[in-house]
Parts: sequence; C-alpha cells; structure tokens
Amino acid sequence: MKKVFLCCIILCSFLLCQAQNAAADSFYIWEDFGGTWHDANKTGYDDVNLCWAAAAANAIAWTGWNYGTGYDTAQDIFSHFKYHWSDGLGNSRIGMRWWFDGTNEGEGISGLAVIEVDGGGAFWTGYDFYDYLSKWHDWEETDYSQSLYRIQDYLHAGLGVSIGIYGKGWGHYINIWGYEYDSSGNVLGLYLTDNYNTDSVLQYFDVSLYADNYWHLVGYYDNPRIGRVYGLQQRVPEPGTLALLGIGVIGLAAVRKRSESWKAGRQ
Repeated sequence: MKKVFLCCIILCSFLLCQAQNAAADSFYIWEDFGGTWHDANKTGYDDVNLCWAAAAANAIAWTGWNYGTGYDTAQDIFSHFKYHWSDGLGNSRIGMRWWFDGTNEGEGISGLAVIEVDGGGAFWTGYDFYDYLSKWHDWEETDYSQSLYRIQDYLHAGLGVSIGIYGKGWGHYINIWGYEYDSSGNVLGLYLTDNYNTDSVLQYFDVSLYADNYWHLVGYYDNPRIGRVYGLQQRVPEPGTLALLGIGVIGLAAVRKRSESWKAGRQ
C-alpha cells in the first residue's frame, strides 16, 4: 500500500507540473513588432563597468536609432561607447541620451564614467531625446511593485526595454524582450539578455514580489530587485513617398490599437 500511495503522489505531482506548464504562455516583443532580440556583450577588458552602455546599445539597435550611423549591430554600437567612454559606472538612460545629442547627463557625478574621447554620439541632435523615452525610477515612486507593470507596458508598446537590477552592494543593467504568464495573466518570469556573459543568448528567470514590495529576479545572482525601467521608442523612418507614408500611418495605428487593447485588458 505504501508503494501504491507513493506512486500516486509522484504521479499527481507530475500531472500538476504538466498542467502548470501547459497553462503558462509567453509574450515576445518581436512577435508583435518584428526584428529580434539583441545582446551586445562585455569582454572584460576596459568594459567591466559598462553594462549600462551595452544595455543602451541593445535598445538602440532594437529601436533603429543606429540607422545611417555606420554601426549596424548592437556590438558595433557598444564598441563606439567603449572607444569614447572610460570604464566607469552609469545607467542606460545616460548612454541613450549621449547617442542622441552628445550630452553626458552624469558629468560631474563622482564615480560615474566620463567621456575620454570627444566626437562620439550626437547622431540625432535634431530630436528631443525625452520625447522618445519612457522611464520608471523607484526613488520617484511609493509603490515599487509597479516596475513589472511598466515593463509590460513598454514591451506592448514596442519600446526597447532596459532595466536596472540591484543586489547587495551592486547594480547592473540588462535588457528585457518578453515574459511568461499564467492563465490569469500574472507574470511568472522575464526573458532577458545579459551583457555580463560572453555568449549571445536569450535567458529566462522567474520573478517574485518580495516583502520589500520590489519584484526580484529569482535564480539570478543574489536574487536582485528591479529598481529602474527605461523604454526607448522606435525610430519611425521618414517616408520617401506618400505611399510609404500611408503604410507608416497604418502601422502606427496598428501599434496604437495593440497598446490600447493591452491596457484595456489590464483594467
């Protein structure tokens, strides 16, 4: 009887696990907006602290703001950062702003990276960077749990998403490309690329809301909390003909409709 009972427990556990897996589904940004994920990686030489620049490079490559710059891949964009910046700390917003108009928002702040070689960035000086950036900072909020919902919002709007994660005495910037959710719509985990390793690979980590009211990446080193979220809007090409303009308007309307449908489903 004990053997039969044990077998029943094992079978039930297996079936429960299978049911949970079957109930889970995934959202990937490229399935709605095309393209693919990007993963510029650090080498460990003169870029130990440049995770923020690599994350900025991935977002720039995804959103098309490298168009016409001569830097065709996220790794190429990151190499441009490495050439011009010291190996210091920063955040992906600083990197993206510099790419747009050449401004170093961290200038004068102790410990942050500095521009060592002038003449870099500033590829889109005719554009206001903050017209294309969405952001969420924990120090500006009282409900830290909103970070995960901002990630969802940004992904469903087709934004290039980079986040700041924080452990015990350290911080790091990575990129988010999708998430897994259950039948009730609850997010189970995030699909991300991590510039810390040397391999270009899409990874998955579960998320959990801890007692500190922060969402944490479970299974990542130190189970870090999500403290910052940035979303960069895609560059809309300037059409050469009215026909292309019409296609662009239709495309933007479709994106807006998807975004509105997503928000309506959350209410």
